[in-house]
Amino acid sequence: EMAGASRVTVEEVRAAMRGTKPNTSPGPDGIPAVLWRWCKDQLAPLLAQLYTAMGTERMIPADFPLGAVAAIYKGKGDAADLANHRPITLLNTDYRLLAKVLATRWGKALGEAVGKEQTAFLPGRSIGENVLLLQLLPAVLAAQRLPGHPPGKGAAAFLDFQKAYDTVDREFMFSVMEAVGAGGGMLSWARLLLSDTKAVAVVNGHVSTPRTWQAGVRQGCPLAPAMYLFVAWALSCWLREYQDPDTGIKMGIRMAGVKVKCTQYADDVTPLLGGYSTEHVQALVNAMEIFAEASGQRLNRSKCQLLIYGWEGLGRPPDTIADMKVVAAAKTLR
Repeated sequence: EMAGASRVTVEEVRAAMRGTKPNTSPGPDGIPAVLWRWCKDQLAPLLAQLYTAMGTERMIPADFPLGAVAAIYKGKGDAADLANHRPITLLNTDYRLLAKVLATRWGKALGEAVGKEQTAFLPGRSIGENVLLLQLLPAVLAAQRLPGHPPGKGAAAFLDFQKAYDTVDREFMFSVMEAVGAGGGMLSWARLLLSDTKAVAVVNGHVSTPRTWQAGVRQGCPLAPAMYLFVAWALSCWLREYQDPDTGIKMGIRMAGVKVKCTQYADDVTPLLGGYSTEHVQALVNAMEIFAEASGQRLNRSKCQLLIYGWEGLGRPPDTIADMKVVAAAKTLR
């Protein structure tokens, strides 16, 4: 209930101000975050009143959600290729402070709702859990090997989405929030912050005219990671329940009596497969294509990788299986 409360307190705003780095780049209004921190005693009560009015009336001031999009080079690949840049939305500090208040509220609620497969942005969870599970997987398969039988087979698929945050179907995300039990208040705040989202593009010092963005959660918004977790949670549920209609194959590898379907760190997802046959990998591809139609989350097939287990003694593994590149080693975060 508190996570979706329309009333925003002065202390919540002050806490958000304290948690904002003073050198954070400003949004289109050009007002630096450090000014808001310097004047917190005067501005925090005013912002609390403004945010409360917005939450109560379900309305936002004109240009409140306006952002400036800058393309940040990822540090690898051809710098002239736009695919190797990450679009970051620079938002005004008053917008960011409200988003930070809501992100703090949502943290505990999400920790109770989102499955243990997800280890990003949630208190008490760590990417180390994902790494350890994947490192132990070969030993687990070997330990489960029956005497006189070949090694256990399996595969881990390291998937990569095309601009995951920017392509989220918002109505899909809102539907997931409702299904997972997010209160009406949380849903209203999410819709409010994603309503009339306009942005200008900043390229080599030139600023475009504003354009409306109708999809995605904005990288640069403090609430975006929490909102994306609902999409990731839906994918986890889908992989848990999916059974290929042609082969009957389901996702997952049994470990210590529990069938583990995938590991997740935000949009980095690694489904586990009970084999490395073409049928196993194609079943995963089919599942992801269906999910893409619903959510907007489409795979970047050229960057997806497949790590196979149980190939020892069978010669050189294939270069690809079901058009997915086979690798000898992979990183959980790329």
